[in-house]
Amino acid sequence: MRKVVLATNIAETSLTIEGIRLVVDSAQERVARFDARTGLTRLVTQRISQASMTQRAGRAGRLAPGICLHLLAKEQAERAAAQSEPEILQSDLSGLLMEVLQWGCHDPASLFWLDMPPEANLQAARRLLVMLGALEGDRLSARGRKMAATGNDPRLAAMLVNAGEGDSAATAARLAAILEEPPRGGGTDLSEVFSRRQPGWQQRSQQLLKRLQVRNGEPDSALIAPLLAGAFSDRIARRRGLEGRYQLANGMGAMLDADDALGRHEWLIAPLLLQGSASPDARILLAQPLDIASLIQACPDLLRQSDTIEWDEAQGTLKAWRRICIGQLTVNVQPLAKPSEEELHQAMLNGIRDKGLAVLNWTPEAEQFRLRLHCAAKWLPEYDWPPRG
Repeated sequence: MRKVVLATNIAETSLTIEGIRLVVDSAQERVARFDARTGLTRLVTQRISQASMTQRAGRAGRLAPGICLHLLAKEQAERAAAQSEPEILQSDLSGLLMEVLQWGCHDPASLFWLDMPPEANLQAARRLLVMLGALEGDRLSARGRKMAATGNDPRLAAMLVNAGEGDSAATAARLAAILEEPPRGGGTDLSEVFSRRQPGWQQRSQQLLKRLQVRNGEPDSALIAPLLAGAFSDRIARRRGLEGRYQLANGMGAMLDADDALGRHEWLIAPLLLQGSASPDARILLAQPLDIASLIQACPDLLRQSDTIEWDEAQGTLKAWRRICIGQLTVNVQPLAKPSEEELHQAMLNGIRDKGLAVLNWTPEAEQFRLRLHCAAKWLPEYDWPPRG
């Protein structure tokens, strides 16, 4: 009987697969690359290095002589990079930065690295830790030290620290276990996944609770949304009209499959996203439906408000309103009854600057005076003329 083994690049490790005499190497690999701009990981398909080719060929001759066929031209193989790029150059460094700060090192650049971490990735890591409340200046805050002590990814650590004890702690521990080892397939609804009694998740959640040394309780699906919001507030999402399309609080786009049942919900929170290569929108892998009113009541600190006064060209007047937002998502817009004189003055100036002096509806006499003043200032610059448009 002939055996065919389909393998990822885990076959490049010291793993021995018995009975392999022939290896067909695609000369491709999928690698996870962290995007510092979006804060997401993107899967990229690329050509492997010469070192990986050697490792893959070695699977054919592990126990006996064998043959390896590399599916690329010899010239392409010779032009391939000698070694694969170190993982530290293409990874999310938020966990590493939190650990380095826990050691007492406030400047990662002062350490002796075999490969210096990219500054852009370190800055992205720092922004995330600030968002999670883990930093005070260039040091870990008291909250940050608690997060670091959990030994978890910073977002999950923040969720566990926020949870406290009892049912909330049990819920956070189960969520952390699920997000550490998410299911393969089976839908995107986190509520449904949360209800599954998978032994691995139960065991992991008990380990986390034991490490936290908190009083245990019962997992409660009603607590999922506020717990996630404390760690993934930038991934709160609002439907933007198109089927399965959402906008995240950080300004990015995200999408579900058109037939996904979660798409009927206006608000979601999506802790698990993947940035694909075919679309600018991230793919939602797991998400929890939100009752936005209940979430705001439970987490009022999520809200930010800004007052806007602008010139309404259609009505020829100023309009003022107050916008209530979560990140870049507008939750509510209210008319602003009494803006300050300074705000009105600045809005009027901005409107004139944007639309030009014609917006002031000059009379013919005033327009003639303005033009004469303009010409006088141009022809007689030695005189001190008043400012003009």
